[in-house]
Amino acid sequence: MLGNLKENDSIYVLDRRKRPILYTGVVVDVKPPKTQFGQPAVPGNNFLPTFIEISVRVEGEIMNMQQIPCDKDLVENSGSWVVSNNSDAMCAYIDNMKRTSQARLDSRVADEEIVEACDEIMPRLNPALAKERERESAIEARFSRLEDMMQRLLERELSGKE
Repeated sequence: MLGNLKENDSIYVLDRRKRPILYTGVVVDVKPPKTQFGQPAVPGNNFLPTFIEISVRVEGEIMNMQQIPCDKDLVENSGSWVVSNNSDAMCAYIDNMKRTSQARLDSRVADEEIVEACDEIMPRLNPALAKERERESAIEARFSRLEDMMQRLLERELSGKE
């Protein structure tokens, strides 16, 4: 639990702002637990959630982290930082992050296949769309032939001047 942190304890800090980077920091200061209303926590009173404020040295810089719930193993700070003193909790978080991203990548492939299938189906249902696609294909073919002709002329012109 993060509420058990003491000075010189190791802590994992995952930076999620861009490409995820995991840092191992050292706790340099822990403020006594307080309630959500800023009052000092009363030992044995489990009715009100308690929070700590910690300072952590990461890569030579001090990070101040406030409102860290005492009863959690892992805390996510507005989606940009994740903090934990438990390697298993951090591993589970990172594994879940990877599975979520992989699912989005897999979904993208499926979505591309759906778009292709819809593009094939629509002309069968809408003759005007089919004619428009035929016209676009014919124009593309003409441009392609024109480019080929220009390339051959340019090559012939360059080879004649050498």
